[in-house]
Amino acid sequence: MNSTLEELNIQLYGSGSDFGEIVSIIKGVTRNDTITSLFLSYVIEDENYRYRNDYPNLGIDLPNEVLEQLLKNNKTLNAFCLIKKCSMENISLNIVNLNAPQTAIDIRDDAHVTKNSELMGSLLSHIKELHSLRLHRPYSTYRIFISHPSLHTLSLPLNTAESAIELFTILQTNTTLKALRVTIDENTISVGTSLQDLLKENQTLNIFEVTTSLLSPITPILPFLTTGLCHNNGQQQLRVPITLPVISDELIPFLYILSQNKNLTEIQFELKLHFRFMLIRKTDELDNMLIPLFYTQVLPAVTNMLQSHTTIKQLRILCFDLVEEYIPADFNNLDKEEYAGVMEFLKTIYTHPSLEHVLVGSLITFRKGTWDYGFYNRSILKDIFKDQKQTLIDRHKKEQPHKPLPEVIITLT
Repeated sequence: MNSTLEELNIQLYGSGSDFGEIVSIIKGVTRNDTITSLFLSYVIEDENYRYRNDYPNLGIDLPNEVLEQLLKNNKTLNAFCLIKKCSMENISLNIVNLNAPQTAIDIRDDAHVTKNSELMGSLLSHIKELHSLRLHRPYSTYRIFISHPSLHTLSLPLNTAESAIELFTILQTNTTLKALRVTIDENTISVGTSLQDLLKENQTLNIFEVTTSLLSPITPILPFLTTGLCHNNGQQQLRVPITLPVISDELIPFLYILSQNKNLTEIQFELKLHFRFMLIRKTDELDNMLIPLFYTQVLPAVTNMLQSHTTIKQLRILCFDLVEEYIPADFNNLDKEEYAGVMEFLKTIYTHPSLEHVLVGSLITFRKGTWDYGFYNRSILKDIFKDQKQTLIDRHKKEQPHKPLPEVIITLT
């Protein structure tokens, strides 16, 4: 046994028959007195096995008490993450006396939602003084903060407007939580107003990430974010959805507010189609309308923000289900406004005083039925970047010889 090992990160991919390995690992950590952090992931990758009719009840459950013994007998583990793509149906819920000094916990069972929720409920009621909590199923936010008033980081889905309003209202007066990551399924006006009030009142929240379900009939929340952030410069990391088509009168003020927050160093925008447009995804008219909007409105607006923001270090733009029907051609024949917008964006990246990492990528789900990050497809932005990359690098070295080159990844399709 390695007496100096403190962190253990294991990801297992198997057919289900080798599930005993995960049990052995947990038992080994139970007896270990040096490991303080355990990340354990088990995924069944045999497609035939995974999609059998009797899955997830295939006799590959964690034996009773194995998790209970880990948390009762291990006295050093303070961070525990278990991601299991198979059933936890038979796992023991008799968790009463916990000796492990748990401050961070993340348990996910994608195959058995009900038992997963019961397990987390049992754990949360007995673990004290959690600092970091990640939930993958809805849970009472009131109970979370009653049991764990010292929580620093919270990630959870909000499946109703009521649950979102409850959380945002609680956090208006909370000064302990530093990072909040939420997924909103029902983005209603009432949720937007509550979100706005949270950002106006809570000046201690440093990391704020809000995402929306791909299939949710979402309402744009930029106006609420703009008003809330106008009164708050505490954010250091921000992740927000932008619903397309976007209204310039909403996007430009929002980006201007971000450009004035010099504490903000990491930004991620997630461009998503409004739900009503997803119903007509098979038509080319949608792409013909939305792609030009990206190049002539969204990209120039982001460029202006970068030019005014001198402390940002990381920018990510993820486009969900935008497919560019682009045929490579002579750049001189491209739309002049689109070409100029792309060039200005790229020049700004390579001459920016603080940028270290930039990603512009696609996530395609509806056309192919799976995630496609667009590494092998072509787009105007990707081709211009490839053509101009060396020129941009040479300019950077000449104008900013002491600043490292930014890492730039363009995968937009």
